[in-house]
Amino acid sequence: GCCVPNHVIYDSNCILSKYVCNHQNKELRKFFAKIGLAVDVFHFKCKHKEGDKWCSEHCNPITFPELRYEENGKMKWFFNISIAEQVNTWFGKYNSICQEIGGLFFDFFLNKMIRLHNYNTKQKLE
Repeated sequence: GCCVPNHVIYDSNCILSKYVCNHQNKELRKFFAKIGLAVDVFHFKCKHKEGDKWCSEHCNPITFPELRYEENGKMKWFFNISIAEQVNTWFGKYNSICQEIGGLFFDFFLNKMIRLHNYNTKQKLE
C-alpha cells in the first residue's frame, strides 16, 4: 500500500478540500477523508475572507488539535508552518532545473543547494 500523510498544509487547501469533499468519485473522497487539509496560519489570518464558512470549518489550522501541543500553559505548533512555506518558496527557485534531472542527481543537487544556502545564512548571522 501507499503511505498517506495525516495532514497536507497548503495555501489553496480551501479549494482542494471543497473539490475532494464534493467529488462524485467515492474512492477520491475516501482517500482524502482522513487527511487534514489545513491552510497555513498566515494565509488563514491574512489571505482568506472572514466570511469563508467552508475554509473556517474545514481548513482552519486551529481546528486540528493534533498539530499543536501545550507548553507552560500555552498552545504551540509542533512545527513552524510559516517557515515550511518559506522553504517551499525557496525550493521553487529550482523547480525548472529539478524537472530536468533524474532522481539521484535531484537528491544530490538539492542537498548541495541546501548546504550552500545554510552556509551563506550562517555567514550572514555571524
